[in-house]
Amino acid sequence: MTAYAFRRHAQYVVRQELERRRGALARLPSDRRAAVEELVAHAVAASVDGVLACARDDPLVAAALESVYGSRSVLRPAPVAPD
Repeated sequence: MTAYAFRRHAQYVVRQELERRRGALARLPSDRRAAVEELVAHAVAASVDGVLACARDDPLVAAALESVYGSRSVLRPAPVAPD
């Protein structure tokens, strides 16, 4: 459950932050806005995957994630994309 919950939380934060910056993003042409949103989603996915990779190798990182997101799970990479 840990990896799933961590990824879902990251997706939520991406959605919230893109919404918060809606005014600034609205000034961009729609194709550029979509590119920025996709870039943000990929950057967050890479960050999440990096933290999960660290958790596989470092019991302290794994314990920290478990303390926030719940029980240990298979920690494997998966894409994070805005809904």
